[in-house]
Amino acid sequence: MDYLHLSRQHYFKAVTARAGYQGATILEAKPAHGHTTAGTHGEFHFIVLALTERGEYVTWLYANDGMHHGHYFNDDRAQALADYMERV
Repeated sequence: MDYLHLSRQHYFKAVTARAGYQGATILEAKPAHGHTTAGTHGEFHFIVLALTERGEYVTWLYANDGMHHGHYFNDDRAQALADYMERV
C-alpha cells in the first residue's frame, strides 16, 4: 500500500476544508518544495490558488493546518495563475 500517496490525499482534503472554512474555493494545488520560512518546510505543505467568496483570486502556502503568506490579486486570474506557477 502506498501510504505516502494516502497521506497526501488526506492533507489535500485538509487544504480544501481549510479554504472552505475561510470562504474560498481551491482552483489548483501543488506540493510546496524548498520553502525557506522557518517551521514551514515539509512534505505535506501545498501552494494553492483559490477564489474567495468576494471574487478575489489568492495564492497561499498551506502549512501547519493553516493558510499563510497570501498574495491577493482582486479579479486578475491571469496574474494569480502566474504567481501560483512561480511559487514553490
